[in-house]
Amino acid sequence: MGVDSIQRTLDIDNMTEMLIDYLRRIHANCEEAERLARAVSMRCWKRIGEQIVEMKKDGAIDIGGRPKPIDEHDRFNESTKVKLADLGITPDQSSNYQAMAAIPEPVFDEKREKMIRGEERVSKKSLVELLLRAGYS
Repeated sequence: MGVDSIQRTLDIDNMTEMLIDYLRRIHANCEEAERLARAVSMRCWKRIGEQIVEMKKDGAIDIGGRPKPIDEHDRFNESTKVKLADLGITPDQSSNYQAMAAIPEPVFDEKREKMIRGEERVSKKSLVELLLRAGYS
């Protein structure tokens, strides 16, 4: 897992957003296709968040702030650490991705399935806000 994996997941998320935009521009009445694309995008957000959390745990991400003293036993030195900004990820996006990653899988799957079936209108933003209010972070 690493930068390439995050980049691929970001690319998939961007493609799903482009698909949703395209469906709207051509006035396609494809609510089911749009819901499926949103479900893929939500899964991407969760996966990116999981990858960020894992890379932070491994010390592979530069989380900003004052540099720490160099530890010769550290696998990653300051020059090899990834900056999320280099991947085009803002601090707000990183927080949202990590909030999505904190959602227990059964809760996430239930919300996603309801959205796919059209039983509930769920956006990534509303899901993150709901989670933050519920104390997930």
